[in-house]
Amino acid sequence: MSGKSRDFLGAFIVGGAIGVVGQLLVTLYTALGAPPALVPVLMLASISIISTILDIFGIYGKITFFGGVGAMLPFCGLPPSISMAARAQLGEGKSFVSAIWPSLKPAAIIFSIGYVFCIILAVLANGLVR
Repeated sequence: MSGKSRDFLGAFIVGGAIGVVGQLLVTLYTALGAPPALVPVLMLASISIISTILDIFGIYGKITFFGGVGAMLPFCGLPPSISMAARAQLGEGKSFVSAIWPSLKPAAIIFSIGYVFCIILAVLANGLVR
């Protein structure tokens, strides 16, 4: 199999597996009686915790190597990226705060832009429905 085909297959397998784990968590939280509005939040928090733990033990890096964008693009790729950057900064002898902020700054910018975009869409959608 060529390199490009292997990359696509790895991304498909890993991205699909992450999607299956996410759906299993949604099903679990729904079966446990979590309020429907809270289920997606619980699933994302759980995926974040799982991916960060896997990164701490060096497993998520191997998953990313095999799955490429399939492991980096979903939401679960963000927490390991943040923890990896923070660990690198701490390894260079920086204080906790000065190590954490550079790794959180890009995430804060991304989520801020996304939040504003979602509010604009909600306002536009509300105006169209009336």
